[in-house]
Amino acid sequence: MTASGRCPELQAVIAAFFSNGVNMTREELVAASDALLHARKCPECERVIDVAKKLDTAFDEDPDAIQLSIERNTEELLTRLPVHRWATVAACDPAMQHDDVITYLLKRADAVSAAADMRRAADYTDTAASIAEKMYARGDLSPERVVEVLKDHSTHLRGARMYGAALRVLGIAESIAPATQEPRLQLAILRLCRAILFADSNVCRLDEAEELALACERDFEGRDPRRLALATFVRANSRRRGGDTPAALVFYRSAREGFVAAEGADEIDVAFADQGIATCLVNLGRAVEARQTIASARRIFAQHFSAAELLRLEWLSARADAIDGSPDAAIGALHTVARSFLEARLLDEWVRVRLDIVALILEGDPASDVTDLCESIAAMSISLDEREPNRSRRCTAEALEHLRQMALRRSVTAELAQYVRSYIASAESGRAVPFAPPNTLVM
Repeated sequence: MTASGRCPELQAVIAAFFSNGVNMTREELVAASDALLHARKCPECERVIDVAKKLDTAFDEDPDAIQLSIERNTEELLTRLPVHRWATVAACDPAMQHDDVITYLLKRADAVSAAADMRRAADYTDTAASIAEKMYARGDLSPERVVEVLKDHSTHLRGARMYGAALRVLGIAESIAPATQEPRLQLAILRLCRAILFADSNVCRLDEAEELALACERDFEGRDPRRLALATFVRANSRRRGGDTPAALVFYRSAREGFVAAEGADEIDVAFADQGIATCLVNLGRAVEARQTIASARRIFAQHFSAAELLRLEWLSARADAIDGSPDAAIGALHTVARSFLEARLLDEWVRVRLDIVALILEGDPASDVTDLCESIAAMSISLDEREPNRSRRCTAEALEHLRQMALRRSVTAELAQYVRSYIASAESGRAVPFAPPNTLVM
């Protein structure tokens, strides 16, 4: 066995099993026979060949049995490997070189993503993309299919906040798109994916996102109503993150109408539009209207088991309660939401919710001691910036470190907490300058 725990003969054994003696020289036949004899004595090689036999045979059986066999054998192979080796092993294993395996891996990615495990979703799509690229290079997969797989992989990487990797994968897909039967359409779809990525709160290349989304609206006008509505949705996100809430509200409502009218659109598209509408309404202080829209989105996200989005709605609902309800109840709800974000490892959201709690506490009682809260969110923010730095996280960490220092001096105020919240919002829009405390600003 090698240091990695794999038998050094395994690749030769796999090649021998799938060769079936076709177009082989006498020397190759002898080598294949030796490899198969070795497999009878080696538990590792015997296990892999057994999985390969089951998967290969499954394709001649009942369709339901085929799917179950694919799923079972794919999971059996993956569970025996450390996650970081999934993609490399799968891309080299003939037993995994099937489009049905790719489909299963993408389905698993969607399932774990809905449960808020974004990193594991990206692991599944990384494995699917590695298989797809290998098969495409051999001519066993159409360019349309590999572009679709890479697009899904980029989407899940964005969900896992691996933005550089998501952009690289889109670049690979864009290099393959000209080989498809409808290259202009494929490139337009990928352009929309890039616009969505640029509008993300941790990337915030908002001008580029808006420019791309406008181009996509022209591309999809009269051709693809659902993607036309999605391009409008991206424009809404860009406007909201840029601070133009009234314009964002108009675009979100337009996108929602487009999703409702578009044939083939999913209900969950409507839920995301409702979530954007509700966010704008809360930002505008219109809590009653916001709650009605939140209820609509909550029903759809619950039906789709979208745990992360349900948590974001609960956060939004607590913010609405803080506008016209009981501050104590809103603080209690925000603590619950923060714990849930922590359990789901959505740590940027955890920081923001805890900052909301600080602001609400100080609004109710300026003399309250919020030192522990300020210390915890500053520590987490600094840790996130060190682990996966970006401009937004760096600006957030600087602002929260100042808040922590002021809390230690018992000098933090509701006004300072609100100032920090506003600064962090500007950082998410990509407009932030390095943090400066209020009394050092040049007026």
